[in-house]
Amino acid sequence: MQKVTAGILPKLKRDKQGLHDDISRAAAALSGEIKLLALPSWRGNEGHPDGLVEQLALVAEKHRTYFAFHAYVREGKQLYSRCWLVDDRGQVCFRQDQTHDRSGTLTIGDSLHICRTSLGTVGFLLGDDVRVPEVGRILRLQGANLFLAYSFLPAPANPWRQWAGVWQQVQQNQVFALEASFNGQIDGHDYAGDNVIHAPCEMTVGDSGFLARGSAGGLSADLNYQTLEQVKGDYPLHQYYNNSFYQNNLANCYRR
Repeated sequence: MQKVTAGILPKLKRDKQGLHDDISRAAAALSGEIKLLALPSWRGNEGHPDGLVEQLALVAEKHRTYFAFHAYVREGKQLYSRCWLVDDRGQVCFRQDQTHDRSGTLTIGDSLHICRTSLGTVGFLLGDDVRVPEVGRILRLQGANLFLAYSFLPAPANPWRQWAGVWQQVQQNQVFALEASFNGQIDGHDYAGDNVIHAPCEMTVGDSGFLARGSAGGLSADLNYQTLEQVKGDYPLHQYYNNSFYQNNLANCYRR
């Protein structure tokens, strides 16, 4: 694998048929070019609509595209912030729950996993997880080189607050990341942020760390893994990881 083209879709329609049409049109228009599409978080905390996974599976298989999506899911009295990855054969190959929650309203996950795919080794960063450096480091130590992130940042949009999340995770772990930011309202609270495709600064124009960035509309970028390996060779941050500390401390924080 040398290069993969990935993208983030803009806000989707709220009704079930409109959602299906949006996904199908986007996949058809990008078929053969984009191999991974991250959907925006589905309608805040309303949970994903019935049949969304099945719809995505059909579109993914037809257009040979991976899809990532996020939703809040109620199971009895428990509320989870959860992400799924649907592969290009239409199978759910990965699921991850958010592991940190400052609000105290979520039932959090107690494990962090990765998924090895033809597009890279994927790990999810959800909600408050994006601002916890240990989450990104644990995923990287397991072999992740592509983070799929869902951010929920208080409005008004503040770029400095946003860069303190996924951007710093990418720079200190030398990985790619697709960051889909929720824009809207949840329980009376407003959220706003940019969608961003991140890479190590050395791979981007002006050393910004951004391959693509925007607050409206979809965006896409090429993830060049050959260049990523060159950057890691030139700046071998992994040689300075405190592996003995990680082994003695981080491993006890999460069950794998």
